[in-house]
Amino acid sequence: RGRHIYHVIIHSEGKTIEENFFEDSGNRLWDYMYTRPVILLSEDILADLISEDELNIVNKYKNKGYIDYKDPILLSTQKKACFHEIAYQSVGRSSGKLLCFLLDSVEVPEKNKIYMKQPAAVADKSLFCDKDYRGLLFSDDI
Repeated sequence: RGRHIYHVIIHSEGKTIEENFFEDSGNRLWDYMYTRPVILLSEDILADLISEDELNIVNKYKNKGYIDYKDPILLSTQKKACFHEIAYQSVGRSSGKLLCFLLDSVEVPEKNKIYMKQPAAVADKSLFCDKDYRGLLFSDDI
């Protein structure tokens, strides 16, 4: 199985975006809350995908390094987006945490797949610098 870039359609809260995603067989991120594999999104595409309030939550998390569960904005959006953290371990890097939330659906037409209530984690945009894709898919082999 070779390296492959897929055209992906993401639906979230009435918004739809289309981007290229790389199928990363090394992406073993797992959301234990929802017992599902996780896709990674470039922070560059978030403004086109989530509300301004939710974008503020992402930016606060990026600056503080933790979720402020007392934040009134978080409380108003939490039911639909379900912001939470997942742990990761990266090759050649230390472990850490990523902010994760739910997308309504992720379609991969070429694979004839639709992933409903798909967990997605926000990855630093440096992961996608000079790449032809804006996200990482998991492999269906996991």
